[in-house]
Order: sequence, then structure tokens, then C-alpha cells
Amino acid sequence: MPRVRAHLRPWQAVAVTAVASVLGGALATAAALASRGRAETARRLLLVSLPLGAAGMAALALLRTPWQTIAWLFLAFNLAWGTGLALLLRRWPPPPEAEPAPPGTVRQAAWLALAGALAAPYVGGGAAIVYLLATDSFISTLFPSIASRFSALPELLRTLFDFAVLGAVIGALLGRRLARLDGGRLAWALGGAVFTYFAARLCATLLLGIPAFQGWVLVERASAGSRLGSFLVSAGLVRLLTYVAATSGALLFADARSWAARVKASGLLAGVVLAGVASIVVYTGRLGYDFLLAGELLEKQARPLRARPFYELGLAQRPDESIGAYLQFRLALLDRQLGLSREARSALSKVVTKYTQRPPLVARAERFLAGIEHAPAEAPRHMIDGIATRTEFKSAYCMPNSLALVLQYWHIPISPKAIGREITAIDFGTTAADGLRYVQGKGLTEWIKPLAELADIKRFVDQQVPVLVYIPQHVLAVVGYDEALNSLVTYDVAESDIWVDHPVEELIPEWKREFAILGVILPPERFAALPEAERRDFERWTRAYVHHDLHYPYHHSADAADQERALAHLEAAVDLAPEFFFDLAHILVRPRWARERERLARGHDLAAVARRGLEFTRHQFDNDEALRELAELGLDVGEYDAVHEFLARRAKEGTLEEHGELVALLGLLEYRQGNMAGAIAQLSKLRGRQRFPLMLGRAMEATGAWQPAMAEYGRVVEPESGPGERAREWLRKVRAGDGEEAAPEDGTPGSERRAAMQRIALLAERLHDEELLRAPARAYLKQFPWDGEMQVRYGESVAATLGREGSLPADEREELRRVLARTLGLLRSLDVHGRWRARVRRLETASAGR
Repeated sequence: MPRVRAHLRPWQAVAVTAVASVLGGALATAAALASRGRAETARRLLLVSLPLGAAGMAALALLRTPWQTIAWLFLAFNLAWGTGLALLLRRWPPPPEAEPAPPGTVRQAAWLALAGALAAPYVGGGAAIVYLLATDSFISTLFPSIASRFSALPELLRTLFDFAVLGAVIGALLGRRLARLDGGRLAWALGGAVFTYFAARLCATLLLGIPAFQGWVLVERASAGSRLGSFLVSAGLVRLLTYVAATSGALLFADARSWAARVKASGLLAGVVLAGVASIVVYTGRLGYDFLLAGELLEKQARPLRARPFYELGLAQRPDESIGAYLQFRLALLDRQLGLSREARSALSKVVTKYTQRPPLVARAERFLAGIEHAPAEAPRHMIDGIATRTEFKSAYCMPNSLALVLQYWHIPISPKAIGREITAIDFGTTAADGLRYVQGKGLTEWIKPLAELADIKRFVDQQVPVLVYIPQHVLAVVGYDEALNSLVTYDVAESDIWVDHPVEELIPEWKREFAILGVILPPERFAALPEAERRDFERWTRAYVHHDLHYPYHHSADAADQERALAHLEAAVDLAPEFFFDLAHILVRPRWARERERLARGHDLAAVARRGLEFTRHQFDNDEALRELAELGLDVGEYDAVHEFLARRAKEGTLEEHGELVALLGLLEYRQGNMAGAIAQLSKLRGRQRFPLMLGRAMEATGAWQPAMAEYGRVVEPESGPGERAREWLRKVRAGDGEEAAPEDGTPGSERRAAMQRIALLAERLHDEELLRAPARAYLKQFPWDGEMQVRYGESVAATLGREGSLPADEREELRRVLARTLGLLRSLDVHGRWRARVRRLETASAGR
């Protein structure tokens, strides 16, 4: 009978048992006893230790006590049993070797370590590729082995580094143990390291990685101490266990003399590694993650009664506060799902008052709690029965996952991975048109309804039809709704727990940003059962939306051919569904498509389209481009009052602040209606030219705020000049010096500057303070030196400043005299008709007197 030569000392048995639990210690000790000729003792040890160790670990894991207490009890249990195993090894020591093998030299060990560090990464890298592909095939619905095009590279680099270290360590150990190099033993040693390394990786993924990934958002939002603990677990304990196990595997495989011995060594190593990773789970309090995963899997299988004990057990062990908050929240939703409103209210109250470490979760719990308290006692929770799927965790796979859920519900067995291979580019996603074509190829049809309402979603759910909801860059499936919580129950792969109760007031604004697009996938017989008018509308809406979706690739292209393609798709969409205001507005406000305006105006009531669009976007709509186009369309067709009322309502609700152009438009409309205070309130929020400073100054002037009005006029005459503006001004001068015409300093037209300067002069005269004119006039006259009237006013302002005896430093007074002299010289050349002769003479007299 082949034996595994396991060299294990008594103290090592205690260490292995402490790290890998009674299970791992018993396996290692039994192998050592068998190699010493005590096979019967080894069998008896395993018969006693394995059941007892498994029962002890399970009993401790199920304790409803803080995980720190469980960890200390687990350590004490392992140390006690490890001491007994050490005594067994001392009782039967290994027999002395007849002829000890001569050791290798230090030089040989060093060269073999270098060779191992160089060669092992090649073998390990190749094995890593096979491992990633295999795990992606078998556990990709639980853990993203290859989530995107870039995620595999870090894993591969990590493996190359690990095998460089392992190759050096194993090479050095074998170099000292072998006086004469044996190529076969070296190859088997490398094979043992590869097997044990990836066995440890797989065990760590199953017991640590998958539960942690399923609750990844909890790890991200945990406390700093918890994040440090997570780092130590992943980068410290597991890495150390992997290195030790891989090194032991290499030595065991190198010493094995037959295939049977190597098979036994493989089983021994796999068992010890699995026990070691399970021990790390207990020692580090990761049981809460495992209970969370178990509960979520049962909940996804529509078995809430069985999921509840796992959530309660995880919560009782007091894991990280962030995980505790989430477990308490899941318990509340389970209670609500089971119709236990009182228990759900109590659980939500605990999230609000006790588990407050996650503010977004607390806010959602408060919203749900208010819904339960104000809802009728009989407010039901509507769910579609028998709907479930396994999620494929890959980047941009929301469409394949959602389609798989719905297709499986209609009894078409298909996986998200199979759908993704045909229609989805990892990291880039899927277009709606591709999804429609794929569904049609499976004998079903997806029907699209833009500008849908919440009532449409609820109506289909009541008919046991899952609904696809399109939001920007994403799609999710609605499988139920809760009237008490005012939530939609969704299958949303963008969320950590996937099956999510989305509050209506959170989801609807996102949905409306994508024009409230609803999709339903129906078998032919279900579609035929719909009313005839609804069938016709669905067919028309779907074709129109496909054209809308197909215009996007050409949406912002400057190529003329692309623009014509985009226009063709948009016109087809408008002809099929003129009620879709967003396509009509998109055409009408584009100057390059102005030729289409007359034709569209003949075929459609543009004012009615604008009013319909304003009504739809009145609440919970935040698509900036669509809002701007709709407002522009409303103004073009003369719906000033409707646009004004729409913008004013959104401003009052606080949903206009992020749309600077619309805030400016509201300010101008307020000015148009004579509401100067309203115009000031809106335009003052903006910066730069969006403020319309000339208009804002007139509004301030009308309300008697003369000095603030002068400051706004000054923005027109004297634009702000930071380092960037000075650099651009220098570049303009350089280009002008190269023979190009100098560009204006900014985009402000000269007529606006002249008008602003005239208002400043008038207000300075009203305020009887000519000095207020000097700074803006100086900036203005750099651009318009031939404006004689303003030159006179500027000279008068300088003279007024010089008239303040003793209030100016000597150097500043001298500079002002030179400025006044230059101004007088320019005025003499400009005043050819004697228009300002009297005023110029007064300035000359003032200049001579000073």
C-alpha cells in the first residue's frame, strides 16, 4: 500500500490544528502516523476526529453570540485537540533513516532557487489561464472570474508573482534536500505546487470570495477598521496559507514514489487547505457573509421562510455594523414579503434607530417605514410567481441577464452567458434593437412603449407579465410592486443584492430620463389576447423606437452623410409616432435641419407637441438635452407662457439648478414679463456670459440697486481676466503679429459693451460720483478709443480724482496727470466739429492748474 511521506513534528501538529482546525490537524497527523507504520491508529484517529471536528465547527458557527466569542472558543477547541495530536506523535516517533540522504550545497540551492523563480511563473501563468476559464464556466453566476476585458490581467499578474516567489522557495528547499538534481522529482514538485496553489485559490473563492462579492457594497462602505480587516484576510492570512500549502504540496509530490501516493497526497492537501480556509472564515468573523449569501440564494429561489433563519443568525453574531444594518434591512423586507407588517415595521425601526452606519439605507428604511405606517392594513404586495434566474456577473451584462430572466419565465431555457455571446460586447453593452432582434429569433416579441406611466408597469405585473424598464445606460426587470412600501420589486444586476425593492420616487426619475421606456416580452398567444387598439399601438411604438435607437450612432457626428442617416431614422420615428415629442423637437431645433421645419409644421401641431412634452417633463425628468430642446421648441412656436410656467415650477421644486441654460432662460422670461426681482434671482445664480450681465444690470437698475447694476455692467465692459484669459490674450496678440487679424478679447459684441458703458456713465452721473466711471471706462477705451463722448467722461473722472487735494500719493498723482494729458491729446484730434470744445477746455484748465 503506497504511503505519503509526511514529516510532521509534535509542535507542527499543534500549529496545523490551530490554523486548519481539528479537521486539518487530524488529516496531517493521520498521514504522519501512516508513514510511521501506524496505519490502523491513523484510521481510528480519522474516524474520531473528522466527525467530531465537523460537528464542533458547525456547533460553534450556529451559536447566536458575537463572532469574537466564537473565534476564541474555536481557537481553544483546536488547541486542546492539537495538543492531543502532538502527544500521539510523540508516542510514535518516526523510525530513523538507514542512510540519511546527503544534503545539497548552498550554491546548488541558490541556483535552483533562481531557476525556480524564472521557470515557475511560466507554468503557473499557463495554469492560471486554464483556472480562470474553468471558474468562469462553472461559478460565473456567483463570482466574476472574468468580469470584463481587463479583470483577468490583474489576476494573471498576481499569479505570476506568486509563482516567482514559490519557485524560489521550493527551489531553495529542494536544492538543500537533494545532493543530486533529479529532473523528474523537480517536475513533480512543480506540479504539486500548482495543484495545491489553485486548490487553495478555489477554496478561498468559494468560502471567502463569493460571500464577500455578493455583499461587496457592504465591504466598500464598512468602517476603516473593517476595511483593514478585509485587507489582512485577503492579502495576509489567505496568501500565507496558500504559500505554505503550495510549498508543502511541492515537497509531498517530490517525495511520493508512485501515482497512488500522489493521489493520496492530493486528497490530503485539498482537505487541509479546505479546513484552513474554513477556519479563517470563523476566526475573522466572515460567517456573517456566508449566512448573508445563504439567505440571499434561498430568497432568490422564492424560499423566504428558509432564508430568514440565516439572516437572523448572521445578525445575532454581530458582524461589522454595515453588514448588520443590511441584514436587518433584509429581514424587514422578508417580513413584509411574508405579510408580517408589524415585524417589518419593528425591523425597519431598528435600521433607523440602531443600525445607522449606512445613511442611504437609513433613508430608504425611513421611506419604507413611513409607507407601512400610512398604508391601509390590507395594502398588498404583488409578485409574479415562478420567476428566477442565475445571474452572470460580467461587465455591461444587464441586457443578457434581464432577457434571460424573462425568457426563462416564458419556458425558454437560455442562460445569460449564451445571450451575451450573441448580442453583448463586454464593457460596452447591448442596444435595444439588438435585444429586440434576439427575442424575435426565439419565437417571442418584445414590444416597446415610450412615455409609459407607473400604472402601465403595475397593470402588466398584475397580469403576471414581467416588465423591462430602460434607464440611461441600463435595463432592469420589474417583477412586482408593493403598495405599502410604494416600491417596485426589481431584478437589477447593477445593485449588490440584485433583487431590490426600489422606492418609486427613486426609480421613476431615472426611468423618465430615458423617456419612460417600457418593454414587455410576450408569446404570440399572449400578444393576440391584448385589445386590438393596444396591439396596433405597440407595433407602431416599437418600430418608432427602433428608429430612435438606430439614430444614436450618428447623433453627434459632424459628417454630412451621418447627419442624413440620423435624420432619416428620426423622420421615420416621427411619421410612425408623432406623439413622441423628443424626436420631433430634436429635428426642429437643429439649424442644419431647418429645411424640414415647414414640412413638419404642415403635418403636425407643433404647439400641441411642445405642450405635451412640457407636461411629461414637468416632474421627475432630468435629461438635459431633451429639456433644452423642448424649451427651445416651445419658444419657437410661441408658447412663451407655457415654457415660463414649466421652468418656474421646476425652479420652485429645486430641479432646475443643474441646467444653467434653462436657469438663464427662466431669468430672461421673468425679465420679459417685467418681474425684475425674479430675473435677478435666477440670473444671479449663474456665472460668466450665462448671467446675461447686461440684462441683469438693467433689472437691478429697475429695482433701484444702482451700484450692483454698475458691477454687472462692468462684467460686460471689463471681463474677468485670470491667468487663462491673459494667456489667450497673449496668443491673440501673437497671431495678430503674424499677419492674422486680432480676435476680440471675448465673445461680447461691441454694441453690448457700448450699451453697458453708457449705462455705467448714466448711473455714475445719478450717483454724483464720476470716479465710479474710471476703471470700466479705461477697459472700454482700450477697445473703442474713438468714442469721443466716453473719452470726455473718462477725462472728467480722472480730473475729479486729481481734485482730491492731498489724498493721493505723489507717484499715483503723477500717473493720473499723464493719463489726463494723453486723453486731452486724443480728444483734440477727435473733436473736429467742436462738439466737446467747452468740456475739453475745462479739462485743459483743470490739467494746467494741477
